[in-house]
Amino acid sequence: MQFARAVLRRLGLASERTLEAYEGVFWGGDPEAFPVLMQAA
Repeated sequence: MQFARAVLRRLGLASERTLEAYEGVFWGGDPEAFPVLMQAA
């Protein structure tokens, strides 16, 4: 997950908030991060 997050950040494809939600869902299993991630889609 850290590699994917770094690539997305480096390429400017996602905001910091979206990246935090991405990591929260896929790495931390945080259900509250899911709606934030879906707003970015």
